[in-house]
Amino acid sequence: MDKAIRKSFIILCLSASLCGAQPEQELFVRGNKAYEQNQWGDALRSYEAISKKGCAVWYNMGNCFYKKGNGSQAIICWKRAMPGASVDEQLNIAKNLRSAYEKLGYKKDGPVYTLFEQWAYRLPLLPLQLFFLLCWYALWIIPLIDFRGRPFLLYGALLGLCFMMVLIGNILRTHYYLYAHTRGQVVKEQGHLFAGPHERYHEVGTVALTDELRIDEKRAGWYKVARGNQYGWISSAAVEPI
Repeated sequence: MDKAIRKSFIILCLSASLCGAQPEQELFVRGNKAYEQNQWGDALRSYEAISKKGCAVWYNMGNCFYKKGNGSQAIICWKRAMPGASVDEQLNIAKNLRSAYEKLGYKKDGPVYTLFEQWAYRLPLLPLQLFFLLCWYALWIIPLIDFRGRPFLLYGALLGLCFMMVLIGNILRTHYYLYAHTRGQVVKEQGHLFAGPHERYHEVGTVALTDELRIDEKRAGWYKVARGNQYGWISSAAVEPI
């Protein structure tokens, strides 16, 4: 009896899961059909109705916004597609981002998709941290080894370890930037930074449409953001979380 109840419960859970996934799949298929027919507005409505958007959905949404002339929203969608994309897809997204920034008139100031970003998106955090620690310990242990009068071998090993630590350290730093904080993309031609969460506070700086910010805090209608050594509060209407 218990086995039959357990079996019925599992079947019920699977049925509920499939029923929940079916409308999402239908929306995706409907959006793809409209996308193939260059019906960008209809495709966007279908994609936006999907609750759990994956890489393909965000990428297609970015293309739709770009075709409709909304470059800032296209940039946001493409950046959201980055984490789940393959290396080739990420390179294609980076190319699209450059085109979008150029279309918006920011050819020289557009961000560059770096090798560190590519590895930070693809490599898991824990193995990177362990390998960095291993290199750190080896850096102190290797000088204790007797190389029998071969100093060039010692210097080569130390130089290789230093190079690996710099490489992995930059990947870890990029990983921290991409995942440890919420990032935001400026969607206005110019955003104003204030000392507090209101326009009555002193203005401490400005940000441009190409800028990507780190969001540290959120209040009603405002974000506390950072960009390099610049900190301030900006209206939530000027920033879209990535």
